[in-house]
Amino acid sequence: MKSSSRRIAFFVAYITIADGLWTASNWWERGWATRLATDSVSPDGCYRIQSFKPYWVLPNIFHREPDVNGVNSPAWFPWWGYPGFYRLFDNRSGELISETKIYDLE
Repeated sequence: MKSSSRRIAFFVAYITIADGLWTASNWWERGWATRLATDSVSPDGCYRIQSFKPYWVLPNIFHREPDVNGVNSPAWFPWWGYPGFYRLFDNRSGELISETKIYDLE
């Protein structure tokens, strides 16, 4: 009986740690993202786009890849080529206007 309760406790601890790492990786992916290149400014100077590479704690195969067109459900266990996302800013005030989903830039 003790052996089975230890196995259950180990399994629950393993699932809890794995779930915690996945949640932390999804939370930190945008907060600790690395900038990829210099900012791109619109021709009239009103908008600025920044490109980022997400910071993932877990390997990228454990992150879902959304459909670019938003038609299909996200793919589980994808082979990411070059994950990234963009942020659009108002160049005059520096205010963040929008942020894209993380998708494969490749």
